Amino acid sequence: MKKVTLKKIGVMSIAKVGAVFYGIIGLILAVVMTLIGLLGIAMGGSDAAMGGIISIVMGFVMAIAYAIIGAITAAIAAFIFNVVTGFAGGIEFEVE
Repeated sequence: MKKVTLKKIGVMSIAKVGAVFYGIIGLILAVVMTLIGLLGIAMGGSDAAMGGIISIVMGFVMAIAYAIIGAITAAIAAFIFNVVTGFAGGIEFEVE
């Protein structure tokens, strides 16, 4: 086994991964919000239609917001990791 030390992470690379990861979570939650909105429309008649439509739209807005926040958070975490490993030496692990 070979020991390898991780000393630096590409900030934009991690940001892209964070955006995709949290975007997928946001899409899952958007589907749930859409189902809740459709249920509200079906049960509430014409008065609840606007609330249901808003619920559906906000579900997809939430998915985009999750992706953006995931990218920003992952980029900040990668930057902090790079700063800390600059004086702490990195993370050592073994690979085959």
